[in-house]
Amino acid sequence: MVKFYTAANLSNELIEAIEYKRILKLERQLAKVDLLIIDEASYITFNRHQSELLFKVITDRAERSVIISTRFKVL
Repeated sequence: MVKFYTAANLSNELIEAIEYKRILKLERQLAKVDLLIIDEASYITFNRHQSELLFKVITDRAERSVIISTRFKVL
């Protein structure tokens, strides 16, 4: 299965998952995806919390499965 997110959408979904106490469920769903594509990360500025959440998703997946990030700018 392939899952596509813009960085803003994924960040917002992660924050909502924390607010509604369903972050573990979302993390399990993301772990089952064969290919995760994150797009448009360079178009918006993330706060520290958003950056940490996205970084965790990326680093967790980088060791186990495929991830593609496009238009990603690291500052």
